[in-house]
Amino acid sequence: MRRFWSRHPHLADGLIAALYVVPMTLTLAFNLVDDDPAPLPDVLLNAAIMVLLAIALFFRRRAPRLVLALTWIGLLTFADYGEVHLIAQLLALYAVAVYSDARSAWIGFSASLALAGLAAWLTDDPVDVPWIPVAIQVAIMMLAATLVGVNMGNSKRYVVALLDLAEQLARERDQQAQLARVSERARIAREMHDVVAHSLSVMVALADGAHA
Repeated sequence: MRRFWSRHPHLADGLIAALYVVPMTLTLAFNLVDDDPAPLPDVLLNAAIMVLLAIALFFRRRAPRLVLALTWIGLLTFADYGEVHLIAQLLALYAVAVYSDARSAWIGFSASLALAGLAAWLTDDPVDVPWIPVAIQVAIMMLAATLVGVNMGNSKRYVVALLDLAEQLARERDQQAQLARVSERARIAREMHDVVAHSLSVMVALADGAHA
């Protein structure tokens, strides 16, 4: 299964983006046909945010930190659509941990947690949305996504390091073999030179002796 997804990265990116787009689309549609429909400007704003984040999630491998920064835009509408926009943020946190480094992942987690807590505190209806329990739930989900991402990222970077080490050792082995061949050729050339020089010396000596 892992080999299949590694051979089809675009398909995996599309499915990841769909994990966010599908529930967000359903939420926007339900808010439009509800008995008490949401204001149309809010729906259009969040539809635009959804399109932006969906496109960003498709490129989360190449620029994970930029994608995470873009997901913070979804916190602007925390009261109405924050829970669905949170899916994109969790996916971005995971991507930063896997495709960037652990330090960036924890910095992104801290910034996301602070912004989410602030958004929950500044919600339009703090009575219906108690910001402290919501902030705690968001923190737990963000922490889980970051921990899973860091674990997967460390494993991936460890495998990459092992492959790089194996490639380096193979290059060193080939270099050593090349040096050994050059050294052997040089040794054979020296021996041949000594043999030929000795043979010529003997021939000259025999010639001088014959002449005498």
